[in-house]
Amino acid sequence: MDAPAVDRVLEAAASFLRSRDRTELAGRITGAFCRELGFSVGLLRLREPRTGRFELRAATGLEGGELRQGDRDLGEEDLQALLDRPSRPGRCWIHPDEGPRWSEEHRLHVPLRHQEEGLVGLVELDRPPDGMVPGPERLRAAGPLADQAVLALRSCACQEQMEE
Repeated sequence: MDAPAVDRVLEAAASFLRSRDRTELAGRITGAFCRELGFSVGLLRLREPRTGRFELRAATGLEGGELRQGDRDLGEEDLQALLDRPSRPGRCWIHPDEGPRWSEEHRLHVPLRHQEEGLVGLVELDRPPDGMVPGPERLRAAGPLADQAVLALRSCACQEQMEE
């Protein structure tokens, strides 16, 4: 990543950490991923500890009626099937992984992993404005951005526990 990209990731991280509400944080996360990786649509799924399902918590760039059937909650097996693919730079996956042009079936998946808790969430991106699969240089920002998102999600959860 070049210096401006690093600066943008650090700015996004600071924005994440200023969030005191999980809903606000979820929106900031999807917005930052869309901006940095060059997409118009972003979804964030977070693991619900009680059920183990990955619930849709934020959608950027979509109206409620635009969600596809597959955009609803995912179980762990469904999610693992998406991630069992060769990764790209930035620890992300494109499904289906074919061709340089973006199609209606494509999605870019960025897993959010915590060192101790494992997979805690998934960012899904769609609709690059230029209609092309992003190049490796652009995708490299996904890993550091994911790390900062996980840190902010954990910080928000700790704050909520302290308030209780």
